[in-house]
Amino acid sequence: MNYHEIYLYINEEETPMEIQDYIKKTITLIPNVSIKQSWENGYHICLFGEIGDIKEEITKDLQQLLARYPSKQYDEQQFRQKYSTISQYFQKEKSLNEIYQNKVMVPEKPNIQLFQNEGQVHLYLKIHLAFDRIFLPKYWRKNDIEEISREIYPFFSKLPDKTLSEEYKLYSNGFVSHLSHYVGFLHSIKEEMRGPIKQSFKQRKAQLGELLVEENALFHELQEIYKQVSAAIEREEMNFISPQNVTDVKDITKDASDYHQAFFQNEALLALVLHDVVLTTNKWVLNVLYEKLILLQLKPIDKFFMNYVFSSTRFKDEFQEVFE
Repeated sequence: MNYHEIYLYINEEETPMEIQDYIKKTITLIPNVSIKQSWENGYHICLFGEIGDIKEEITKDLQQLLARYPSKQYDEQQFRQKYSTISQYFQKEKSLNEIYQNKVMVPEKPNIQLFQNEGQVHLYLKIHLAFDRIFLPKYWRKNDIEEISREIYPFFSKLPDKTLSEEYKLYSNGFVSHLSHYVGFLHSIKEEMRGPIKQSFKQRKAQLGELLVEENALFHELQEIYKQVSAAIEREEMNFISPQNVTDVKDITKDASDYHQAFFQNEALLALVLHDVVLTTNKWVLNVLYEKLILLQLKPIDKFFMNYVFSSTRFKDEFQEVFE
């Protein structure tokens, strides 16, 4: 697989328009190439996928653009302080050792090694490409989570819905992951802040109005992903835990909310979800969507508002204490 990654370390608050245009043009013209944005070793944009023989050409172009249009330097110590907690939570402390700015880097060993097989890499890339085809014109522009929520709601709402365990309130549908992430968010903040945030989300949801379930372009894109996940699970190429293993997931979630831990710490529940197509699709689609929300210039609180809106449309009666 001719997979490569190119990292452009650039201030996320000031990405020159010339560089934005070049990247958008590149992923439009070259099949199976996408982008994401993150913080490890400094703010950066990652161009990744089946870049192939033009890796050197793209790298050179980005270096020249960066030399002509460098981004504003930011304080590295403040950056480390900002991301110290999240680096510890995800066990990425080494990501703050070296901070790069206005630099292009091509790793010898891309993050493809984090996946268990090439099928998972292809799936991850296809999900990114599905969102690119819909959201590319919106990247690096101010967006609102209400509009994005309307766009993606039909897919989650139309996934199959079934009860896996009545005793543990364990369900398989398009809103379980949203509920889990929303509960995890509430668990992570101070108790005195939970009431005001719930009230704020409730008011915002009332202003949002009814979410439509009509099929749209993104729905059809993600339906294809759902079919591919189903086939991959049947071939035993992936499961709900992929691309991690059970031990790693249990270690990461040991400090999460009780409901969130239930998926991973209880062996009986884990067996129920391990090969569930809906839950596995949700996990993979949401992980990529969260990466795209950064490019859409949406804040973490917006993500959790979306989680609240989606999960409360399905689970208000079963988990009333979470939403009230």
